[in-house]
Amino acid sequence: MNDQAPAQNTATSAAAAARSPGAASAVAARRRPVSARYLTCVGLLIVSAATMQILAAKMRWFLNKEALPLKKPLSLLDQSKLLPDYRLAAIQPPPLEEDLIENLGTREYLNWYLEDRRRSPNDPTFLARLFITYYTGKPNLVPHNPKECLAAGGWALVGERIERFVLPGPDDGVVRIPVSVLEFEPPARGSVFDTGGSDVPKLTVVYFFYANGKYVTSRSGVRMAIYDPRDRYAFYMKIELSFTDASGRRMPDVRQTTEAARRLLARLMPILWRDHLPDWPRQSGSAG
Repeated sequence: MNDQAPAQNTATSAAAAARSPGAASAVAARRRPVSARYLTCVGLLIVSAATMQILAAKMRWFLNKEALPLKKPLSLLDQSKLLPDYRLAAIQPPPLEEDLIENLGTREYLNWYLEDRRRSPNDPTFLARLFITYYTGKPNLVPHNPKECLAAGGWALVGERIERFVLPGPDDGVVRIPVSVLEFEPPARGSVFDTGGSDVPKLTVVYFFYANGKYVTSRSGVRMAIYDPRDRYAFYMKIELSFTDASGRRMPDVRQTTEAARRLLARLMPILWRDHLPDWPRQSGSAG
């Protein structure tokens, strides 16, 4: 009798477990055969990955992008080369805090206030805010866009257009650059920009990306440029400009901003080409 008790208890436990929905599902899961569809999908994925690697090697494609450093860090840009037209303002933006740098996604940046010495301090294009960032070699580069950044601060986008700048390029040539021109209204009445009148001053921001040798104005354009499988490297630079008078309260209109940006970029770009930007396409690793 005592020898049969454990067997009976075991049978009772098994019966109870069989009646439990969770246990029944677990037992069924252990016994369920792997479907042919699942095995086919796994096989196709393995074959596709292997085929892609073979094709990439045969076509000389670069699926894993490498970093392409600047010739010289942006922080070492020689501001004296902008003279006599532009000089650093006496008061500069403070260094970015660590959490802002982490959010920015790069330590390679330049954040300057520049004065146009050819203009009066009361001119709305007297003071330029220049912000440059550089990214390279990261697998999932997500370009920061002034639309999102300013919108997060309460600025409302009220106008957008594309302008075409013809500027000095590398090797004494010229480049035709599309630039995005954005117009924003200030966050709210009562801000530092509120003049008390019905005509609220607007902030105009000009920016563009230089990505793997191409000039673009959108995130999708950057992604298309840096993920070209023929290129060994991936990089992009963003240049962003806005202007005010010396007090920081008077802002130029769209026409004044675009002309001021064109003048400043005509002086700045040759310095970036010569001293900082990578030699593209010589270092592109292009298979063509």
